[in-house]
Amino acid sequence: MFSVIIPLYNKQTSVQQTIECVLNQTYTEFEIIVVDDGSTDDSVKRINEIVDNRIRLIHKPNGGVSSARNRGIENAKNRYIAFLDADDIWEPDYLLEQKRLIEDFPEAKMWGCAYGYISEAGKEEIDHALPIGYRGVIPDYFGMKKKTNIFWASSVVVDKKVFDEIPAFDVRMKIGEDLDVWYRIVLNFQVVFYNRILSYYRTDAENKAMHSKPDLQSTLFFYMEKFREYRRSNKTFRVFFDKLCLRQLYPYYLQVETRQAVKKIIKEIDFSEQPIRWRLQYMIPIVFRKIFN
Repeated sequence: MFSVIIPLYNKQTSVQQTIECVLNQTYTEFEIIVVDDGSTDDSVKRINEIVDNRIRLIHKPNGGVSSARNRGIENAKNRYIAFLDADDIWEPDYLLEQKRLIEDFPEAKMWGCAYGYISEAGKEEIDHALPIGYRGVIPDYFGMKKKTNIFWASSVVVDKKVFDEIPAFDVRMKIGEDLDVWYRIVLNFQVVFYNRILSYYRTDAENKAMHSKPDLQSTLFFYMEKFREYRRSNKTFRVFFDKLCLRQLYPYYLQVETRQAVKKIIKEIDFSEQPIRWRLQYMIPIVFRKIFN
């Protein structure tokens, strides 16, 4: 039923535990596709130490997480794609609960579960701004109040048929590449969410993208024009997405070398639809510079 896609790049310390959390699932109708994206450490060796015929290891030159996920989708034998990063963890009944969501909400195209953080210190819950145990369709994702993105790379299952209608992961992006896909799915299809924490983002794993500041050109927000038509036709999405862009682009606006590029990106934003502080921050950035330095 599921094809579990795990992009792999230099995760020798954590990848075995990630694979084991899949092999220990209570629902066992799945294949695991590990896409090695040119790892230079012992990650592949760690995979080969696990003997299970449900694991397929695919090798490719380093091209980034988007290209690795896309290769996994291309090689998936099953209809339902479960994404899992190589340092994250699922609870044992994660796939079982996803199966139940698919059965109960067959008209949807993406199903998500709540996620938390995990480190050596233990597990930490995240407030998803929905009632605990909520289980159903998300009718107004971009209009709802939320403290975090409720859909996240290691906690969603997507119907493979979606990628016949919308492009998969954008290989130009290293940051926000998953949000790019989730937003386009939300804009085009019915989506479902179960507010029970069944997936964990490992905060202390090696080689985390979040630990380094990416180039502007590798972020979702550099390619704002991808959503031009959605922004024109959907005000709720426009206000949501523009605010997100303003927040994420501001540190780059404070840098001389990237300021002009940011100015070009935000030309289409209607600041009158945003809190006035954003207009002030972009008009007189020197006043707010200390916040980001």
